[in-house]
Amino acid sequence: MSNKKFFKDFELDMKYYFGALLNKPLVKPHWIYISLLHKCNLKCSMCGVSKILRKHELSFKEIKKILDEVASWKADSRIQLTGGEPLLRKDIFKIIKYSTSLKLITELVSNGVLINKNTAKKIIQSDLWGIAVSLDGSKPETHNQIRGMKGSFEKTVKGLKLLVEEKKEQKSNIQISIWTTIMNQNINELENIASLAEKIGVDCLIYHPVILSQTDMQHTKREGSMWVPKQKLNILRKQIDKLVEFKEKNGLIEFLHNPYWFVKYFDKTIRNTNWKCNPLEFIDIGPNGFVQSCGGEFGSIKTMTIEESMNTKKAELSRELMKRCKKPCLQTCWARPSADNLTNIFQIFFDNLEKAKLSKSEKKEYVNKSLYLVEQYEDMIKKEFAK
Repeated sequence: MSNKKFFKDFELDMKYYFGALLNKPLVKPHWIYISLLHKCNLKCSMCGVSKILRKHELSFKEIKKILDEVASWKADSRIQLTGGEPLLRKDIFKIIKYSTSLKLITELVSNGVLINKNTAKKIIQSDLWGIAVSLDGSKPETHNQIRGMKGSFEKTVKGLKLLVEEKKEQKSNIQISIWTTIMNQNINELENIASLAEKIGVDCLIYHPVILSQTDMQHTKREGSMWVPKQKLNILRKQIDKLVEFKEKNGLIEFLHNPYWFVKYFDKTIRNTNWKCNPLEFIDIGPNGFVQSCGGEFGSIKTMTIEESMNTKKAELSRELMKRCKKPCLQTCWARPSADNLTNIFQIFFDNLEKAKLSKSEKKEYVNKSLYLVEQYEDMIKKEFAK
């Protein structure tokens, strides 16, 4: 890590921390999810997205406007092109080309069913940073039942294999990843999914727990057929043991937090002390143009810029709701653990400072800069509370 980068990371985490504390957008969101459309070729049991806003679809002109603004920030922002199923759009490769031409880190999120030889070639030839494909079972019957379509398992696995083949052939650096949703229907297969992912040859495997209402995470009920019941938590725990062992031996799995928190999540014992959302980390732009977060909609790209929407009263209320949320969702797009508290931020800063190849005087200079930054935020807080 360069000397400049570690201090930039420190400054960024300070903006996230104090932005959340003051409920002000002091930093641009890291994750920009663009829901290009809500149409989908599957009927996934855990997803209600395809049931809402079906008639809405962002125009290329609107998508271009979003991407132009994000690029103008020159910030630590990443574009996630999602849906519905984004490959249903005839202009998807035009969208990808425009996003990557702006030097934006861009990832495509797909169910993989529509990936044939030609599509795989186009994906790998593009300048996408990555493609994430959903796979929820190691057996056809499990995946097909969850995804609501016969034959979807075979098509998804075939699509993944074609991507891996094309990547090798073209000597590409694109990251091919599998995303798996943990739920009651597949907890016996989590390790087998990892073995299948390794056999296919993907670069990364990420697990996340089911959310029973993706459109309203804070009010979703933790019950129903997809929720892992108490009597099966021991199965989940043993599967996590196997996944930890698998990762130590083979890599591949990327745990974005303590994997045993999955058990606490389904046991309903996880707390904000374990997992904390940062209200500035993520925004989603729906196919109707509305800008939203977990706390609700707060603007529209049809009438204002993203930045303007983040400074509305609705955005302020949305961030407050997120800060008060007592049901951690373990969805990694919402969290920024490095900016959870000042102790964390400074611990990381001093660890990096220690590793940096700097003279004593240079290290002292960085410490003074960090303290000056704290003073600036202290003044900001004083002014805020003086109002």
